[in-house]
Amino acid sequence: MSAKLDPELFPEPELKLFDDFSPLDRKTWEGKILKDLKNPEDPEKALQKLTWKTGDGFVLNPFYLPDEQPAGLEKHIPGEYPYLRGIRPEGNVWLTEQTIDFSLHHNESELDSLLEEFYAHELGSVRLLVNDASYAGHAAEFCQKIDLSRISVNLDLEIHLKDAQPLLKWAADKDSGKVLISVDPLARYFRTGAVDFASMETELREDLDAAAEFLKKGSRSFLAVSGHLFRYAGANQRTQLALTLSAGAFYLAAMLDRGLNLADALRSVHARSAVSSSFFPEVAQLRAARYLWSQIAAAYAEEIAKAGSESGDWKTAAALYQSTETSVFELTALDPYTNLLRSTTQSISAVLGGSQRHTVHPFHLITDREDAFSRRMSRNIQNLIRHESYLQQVADPGGGSYYLEKLTDELGFAAFEDFQNLEKQGGFLEGLKSGSTQKKLSEQLDEALQEVTSRKSIYVGVNQYPSLQEKVQEKRFNPYDGHWMNGVSLPSDDGTGKAVSPMRFGRASAGFEDLRIHFQSIAAKKGFRPEILLIPAGKLAMQRARAAFSQNFLGCAGFAVEDPGSLGDITSATKFLEDRLSNSKSVVGLCLCSSDEEYDDLASSILPIAQNKGLPVLIAGNPENKDALAEKGIIEFIHLKSNVFGTLVELQKRILGSSVGSHLKES
Repeated sequence: MSAKLDPELFPEPELKLFDDFSPLDRKTWEGKILKDLKNPEDPEKALQKLTWKTGDGFVLNPFYLPDEQPAGLEKHIPGEYPYLRGIRPEGNVWLTEQTIDFSLHHNESELDSLLEEFYAHELGSVRLLVNDASYAGHAAEFCQKIDLSRISVNLDLEIHLKDAQPLLKWAADKDSGKVLISVDPLARYFRTGAVDFASMETELREDLDAAAEFLKKGSRSFLAVSGHLFRYAGANQRTQLALTLSAGAFYLAAMLDRGLNLADALRSVHARSAVSSSFFPEVAQLRAARYLWSQIAAAYAEEIAKAGSESGDWKTAAALYQSTETSVFELTALDPYTNLLRSTTQSISAVLGGSQRHTVHPFHLITDREDAFSRRMSRNIQNLIRHESYLQQVADPGGGSYYLEKLTDELGFAAFEDFQNLEKQGGFLEGLKSGSTQKKLSEQLDEALQEVTSRKSIYVGVNQYPSLQEKVQEKRFNPYDGHWMNGVSLPSDDGTGKAVSPMRFGRASAGFEDLRIHFQSIAAKKGFRPEILLIPAGKLAMQRARAAFSQNFLGCAGFAVEDPGSLGDITSATKFLEDRLSNSKSVVGLCLCSSDEEYDDLASSILPIAQNKGLPVLIAGNPENKDALAEKGIIEFIHLKSNVFGTLVELQKRILGSSVGSHLKES
């Protein structure tokens, strides 16, 4: 017996539901938006504020119409060439992956315990990272214990292939669907550079020869492009994509030169990306990567066909396999639980973009590396996405969104243009040898860090809303080299005397962490926590707003900030200050919080008391008469346009006597 469906809820499929609605043009939509904005005086300016400029410089409108979408989208089908919409025809399946780094986990009982933990929680894949040849044999022994019917393996080898033979021998006869081999000979030079060109080229040639010989015995994924390292060196989405394509093309050409046909050479290359919190651009970057890789494959196929050679089923092999991980650049030691929020949005971007396996780094990686709890939280982020949001059910969930499709198209076009320029200049290896790639990435890293220091990029607990009672752990883990460091970070000189300079990696919050650590060392020497006393007086609305701003701003450097509440008029504020300073040794500076027009009188009353006690005075705000106020003795003005980090460094120097950068001189 079949249930009868309500025709009002489930109309017959031949009904045209939208025939009664006339199409809306841009002007009509804008009119509706302006109505929601309460009909602003300057409509054009109000609409302009709704546009969004990405970090790569792309300007996105708040809405798009059907005729503004990229042409030909209806031809793209999930699982079909050119793979814009994913490499699977149905669903959006991905593997939850976690890492065992053999340079950190080499105790046999610890490794066995980790494997049992992964089995118990039905982990999809374990990434076995081997970056030290001395652990290759031990890693091979561990591999023998793995039950591939219960978990897949990503064998990530950052060592010379001549040293990885025990691991390659184990993997050789394993199903490529269960064991992914990830070898990136170039990545070693990203991290450490090279003393001379000759030895670098010899090592590369030996590894590529070994890779080709391995692949001739059976076609599978083998060569991994470490696009995540480009991100940690500063690359934005556009540059990460262009460099990933360029490195992939280098490997593709190397395999073709060593006798593989195009299909096998394409199948051998896969890519790993780091996903930032820039939500839609990250989704677009992953989608664009697949499409552009297929276009590179088509260009090779055309040249090979002209030469009369065999390409194999290259269109099927052009389906780019992609792995992703949450961004280490965005992991913070301060207020580490906020890392869980960032990791969640990053993971959703990765899944919507079509990642095939995804790693969520432990939320307290920088302070405590990892433990069972942080590994569990990392898995659960993906469990929630999979089992409660059901993002695995639909192939290319974002497909058809005019907004996302437009961004994918623009990002892909720009990145491909950059890729072509790299190829004209000699390709990826030449860019690495000349240093032009490292230079470009270093410039973008400085730009990314500048976004953080100026608060254009917000990190809660770091450069905005700091936890004033939080004690910063001085011992921090460096995820880029696997070592612990104590105290303030020091500049590296790893590139000195090398023909090929290593890439410079960074973390968004490292500078602010250094500020807080340095502050703690000063407080320990003084025996108390230095405090900035706020003087909120005058117009209530302005003084309260600026008091809250000052507490937030100054707290990012570690200062204790005392807000006594509204002190009323200037006379009352002056009386309060005299009483407060009569029995306090912890106050090391004052910050005036009032309206611009009241600062002159307030400063005239407060400065004599402060100068008598030897206390510096700052002002919250950027008044027009700040030059005159500075002549009276105000040392700094803190406001929305201030470079937060740079200002705090100078304040630490002027108030405490030293700051980050003067650390070595002081000791």
